[in-house]
Amino acid sequence: ISPMSCVLASIIKRWAKSRDINNPSKHTLSSYGYVLMLTYFLKNARRGDGNPILPNLQWVDPQWAQNPTNPYREIAAKPKSP
Repeated sequence: ISPMSCVLASIIKRWAKSRDINNPSKHTLSSYGYVLMLTYFLKNARRGDGNPILPNLQWVDPQWAQNPTNPYREIAAKPKSP
């Protein structure tokens, strides 16, 4: 997973704090809410090669996770909920 996502989350949290829009007691989102929106965006946005910027960890093929230098792969069927 790219460390860029952590840096981007920090930037967004700092941006929200500097504008005083990360305070739920003032009816705005918390920093956690902004990070959740960022995570959703990064999971659904695609790179030029068609792969997600941030892979959905529930769908990652375990073989790819062991060796992420290979092309990105997802499992064929949705995992069963426990």
